[in-house]
Amino acid sequence: MYQHAVIHRYIRRDDTLTHHQFPVAALLAAFSGFASMIDGSAIATLVVFIISIFFVIVPVRIPLPRSQRLPSHFPINLTTAPILAIAVLWAAQCIGPSVIRAGIVGNEGIKPYNILILFFSLAYISITLDITGVLQAAAFWVSNKGGSSGWKLFFAFYLMLTLLSVVIGNDPLSFQARPSWCITQMP
Repeated sequence: MYQHAVIHRYIRRDDTLTHHQFPVAALLAAFSGFASMIDGSAIATLVVFIISIFFVIVPVRIPLPRSQRLPSHFPINLTTAPILAIAVLWAAQCIGPSVIRAGIVGNEGIKPYNILILFFSLAYISITLDITGVLQAAAFWVSNKGGSSGWKLFFAFYLMLTLLSVVIGNDPLSFQARPSWCITQMP
Protein backbone atom coordinates (compact mmCIF):
# COMPACT_ATOMS: atom_id res chain seq x y z
CA MET A 1 0.00 0.00 0.00
CA TYR A 2 2.84 2.37 0.85
CA GLN A 3 4.46 1.76 -2.56
CA HIS A 4 1.26 2.72 -4.35
CA ALA A 5 0.97 5.93 -2.31
CA VAL A 6 4.52 6.88 -3.25
CA ILE A 7 3.80 6.16 -6.92
CA HIS A 8 0.64 8.24 -6.84
CA ARG A 9 2.65 11.08 -5.30
CA TYR A 10 5.03 10.87 -8.27
CA ILE A 11 2.20 10.64 -10.78
CA ARG A 12 0.01 13.43 -9.42
CA ARG A 13 1.90 16.48 -8.33
CA ASP A 14 -0.86 18.92 -9.12
CA ASP A 15 -3.47 16.53 -10.53
CA THR A 16 -2.25 17.01 -14.10
CA LEU A 17 -0.16 14.62 -16.12
CA THR A 18 2.05 15.87 -18.88
CA HIS A 19 3.27 13.61 -21.67
CA HIS A 20 6.77 13.71 -20.13
CA GLN A 21 5.59 12.42 -16.76
CA PHE A 22 3.46 9.52 -18.01
CA PRO A 23 6.26 7.12 -19.11
CA VAL A 24 8.04 7.61 -15.80
CA ALA A 25 4.81 6.98 -13.91
CA ALA A 26 4.10 3.85 -15.95
CA LEU A 27 7.62 2.57 -15.31
CA LEU A 28 7.30 3.17 -11.58
CA ALA A 29 3.91 1.45 -11.49
CA ALA A 30 5.24 -1.58 -13.38
CA PHE A 31 8.29 -1.81 -11.13
CA SER A 32 6.18 -1.67 -7.97
CA GLY A 33 4.17 -4.67 -9.18
CA PHE A 34 7.31 -6.71 -9.79
CA ALA A 35 8.96 -5.54 -6.58
CA SER A 36 6.18 -7.09 -4.51
CA MET A 37 6.83 -10.48 -6.19
CA ILE A 38 10.60 -10.49 -5.59
CA ASP A 39 11.63 -11.81 -2.20
CA GLY A 40 14.67 -13.50 -0.70
CA SER A 41 13.74 -17.00 -1.80
CA ALA A 42 13.28 -15.87 -5.43
CA ILE A 43 16.71 -14.25 -5.44
CA ALA A 44 18.29 -17.29 -3.77
CA THR A 45 16.65 -19.60 -6.31
CA LEU A 46 18.02 -17.51 -9.18
CA VAL A 47 21.53 -17.45 -7.69
CA VAL A 48 21.54 -21.23 -7.09
CA PHE A 49 20.22 -21.78 -10.62
CA ILE A 50 23.03 -19.68 -12.13
CA ILE A 51 25.65 -21.48 -10.02
CA SER A 52 24.21 -24.83 -11.13
CA ILE A 53 24.44 -23.78 -14.78
CA PHE A 54 28.05 -22.68 -14.23
CA PHE A 55 29.00 -26.10 -12.83
CA VAL A 56 27.23 -27.83 -15.73
CA ILE A 57 29.27 -25.79 -18.21
CA VAL A 58 32.53 -25.89 -16.21
CA PRO A 59 32.59 -29.16 -14.20
CA VAL A 60 34.87 -29.39 -11.17
CA ARG A 61 36.16 -32.27 -9.08
CA ILE A 62 36.44 -31.77 -5.33
CA PRO A 63 39.17 -33.91 -3.76
CA LEU A 64 38.05 -36.13 -0.89
CA PRO A 65 40.16 -37.59 1.90
CA ARG A 66 41.81 -40.85 0.94
CA SER A 67 39.78 -43.93 1.75
CA GLN A 68 39.62 -47.52 0.56
CA ARG A 69 35.88 -47.44 -0.07
CA LEU A 70 35.27 -43.89 -1.33
CA PRO A 71 36.39 -42.39 -4.62
CA SER A 72 39.18 -39.82 -4.47
CA HIS A 73 37.12 -37.00 -6.02
CA PHE A 74 33.52 -35.79 -5.92
CA PRO A 75 32.44 -34.42 -9.30
CA ILE A 76 30.11 -31.45 -9.61
CA ASN A 77 29.01 -31.67 -13.24
CA LEU A 78 25.99 -32.24 -15.47
CA THR A 79 24.75 -35.17 -13.39
CA THR A 80 25.30 -33.83 -9.88
CA ALA A 81 24.93 -30.02 -10.07
CA PRO A 82 21.15 -29.90 -10.73
CA ILE A 83 20.44 -32.46 -8.00
CA LEU A 84 22.63 -30.56 -5.53
CA ALA A 85 20.90 -27.31 -6.50
CA ILE A 86 17.48 -28.85 -5.79
CA ALA A 87 18.75 -30.20 -2.45
CA VAL A 88 20.15 -26.78 -1.47
CA LEU A 89 16.92 -25.01 -2.43
CA TRP A 90 14.87 -27.58 -0.53
CA ALA A 91 17.11 -27.30 2.55
CA ALA A 92 16.84 -23.49 2.41
CA GLN A 93 13.03 -23.85 2.12
CA CYS A 94 12.99 -21.91 -1.16
CA ILE A 95 11.04 -24.77 -2.72
CA GLY A 96 8.91 -27.41 -1.08
CA PRO A 97 8.21 -31.07 -1.74
CA SER A 98 5.10 -30.20 -3.77
CA VAL A 99 7.19 -28.12 -6.19
CA ILE A 100 9.71 -30.93 -6.57
CA ARG A 101 6.91 -33.45 -7.15
CA ALA A 102 5.26 -31.15 -9.71
CA GLY A 103 8.60 -30.83 -11.49
CA ILE A 104 8.86 -34.60 -11.87
CA VAL A 105 5.28 -35.85 -12.12
CA GLY A 106 3.72 -32.66 -13.48
CA ASN A 107 0.39 -31.01 -12.91
CA GLU A 108 -2.51 -29.56 -14.90
CA GLY A 109 -1.65 -31.19 -18.21
CA ILE A 110 2.12 -30.57 -18.06
CA LYS A 111 3.96 -33.91 -17.78
CA PRO A 112 7.77 -33.53 -17.68
CA TYR A 113 8.34 -37.29 -17.66
CA ASN A 114 6.58 -37.56 -21.05
CA ILE A 115 9.16 -35.19 -22.51
CA LEU A 116 11.98 -37.22 -20.98
CA ILE A 117 10.55 -40.48 -22.32
CA LEU A 118 10.22 -38.92 -25.78
CA PHE A 119 13.80 -37.61 -25.69
CA PHE A 120 15.22 -40.97 -24.53
CA SER A 121 13.23 -42.77 -27.24
CA LEU A 122 14.55 -40.43 -29.93
CA ALA A 123 18.09 -40.80 -28.64
CA TYR A 124 17.71 -44.61 -28.69
CA ILE A 125 16.42 -44.58 -32.27
CA SER A 126 19.24 -42.24 -33.33
CA ILE A 127 21.92 -44.39 -31.70
CA THR A 128 20.44 -47.52 -33.25
CA LEU A 129 20.41 -45.91 -36.70
CA ASP A 130 23.98 -44.75 -36.20
CA ILE A 131 25.19 -48.20 -35.15
CA THR A 132 23.50 -49.93 -38.09
CA GLY A 133 25.06 -47.45 -40.52
CA VAL A 134 21.88 -47.08 -42.58
CA LEU A 135 21.99 -43.30 -42.73
CA GLN A 136 25.72 -43.14 -43.39
CA ALA A 137 25.42 -45.64 -46.25
CA ALA A 138 22.48 -43.68 -47.70
CA ALA A 139 24.46 -40.43 -47.40
CA PHE A 140 27.48 -41.93 -49.19
CA TRP A 141 25.25 -43.37 -51.93
CA VAL A 142 23.54 -39.99 -52.46
CA SER A 143 26.89 -38.21 -52.37
CA ASN A 144 28.24 -40.48 -55.12
CA LYS A 145 25.09 -40.07 -57.22
CA GLY A 146 25.15 -36.30 -56.81
CA GLY A 147 28.57 -36.05 -58.39
CA SER A 148 30.37 -32.72 -58.49
CA SER A 149 27.31 -30.59 -59.16
CA GLY A 150 26.30 -28.67 -56.03
CA TRP A 151 22.70 -28.29 -57.18
CA LYS A 152 22.30 -32.03 -57.87
CA LEU A 153 23.98 -32.92 -54.56
CA PHE A 154 21.71 -30.57 -52.59
CA PHE A 155 18.60 -31.88 -54.34
CA ALA A 156 19.67 -35.51 -53.82
CA PHE A 157 20.25 -34.95 -50.07
CA TYR A 158 16.93 -33.11 -49.81
CA LEU A 159 15.12 -35.97 -51.53
CA MET A 160 16.90 -38.58 -49.40
CA LEU A 161 16.06 -36.80 -46.14
CA THR A 162 12.45 -36.31 -47.24
CA LEU A 163 11.99 -40.00 -48.06
CA LEU A 164 13.75 -41.13 -44.88
CA SER A 165 11.65 -38.78 -42.74
CA VAL A 166 8.51 -40.44 -44.12
CA VAL A 167 9.82 -43.88 -43.11
CA ILE A 168 11.82 -43.14 -39.94
CA GLY A 169 10.27 -39.93 -38.67
CA ASN A 170 11.46 -36.37 -38.56
CA ASP A 171 13.03 -36.19 -35.09
CA PRO A 172 15.45 -39.13 -35.18
CA LEU A 173 16.45 -38.12 -38.67
CA SER A 174 17.26 -34.57 -37.59
CA PHE A 175 19.58 -36.03 -34.92
CA GLN A 176 21.46 -38.02 -37.56
CA ALA A 177 21.19 -36.14 -40.85
CA ARG A 178 23.74 -33.43 -40.22
CA PRO A 179 26.51 -35.74 -38.93
CA SER A 180 25.95 -38.07 -41.89
CA TRP A 181 26.16 -35.15 -44.30
CA CYS A 182 29.32 -33.83 -42.64
CA ILE A 183 30.98 -37.26 -42.85
CA THR A 184 30.40 -37.40 -46.60
CA GLN A 185 31.93 -33.95 -47.06
CA MET A 186 35.25 -34.84 -45.39
CA PRO A 187 38.18 -35.34 -47.80
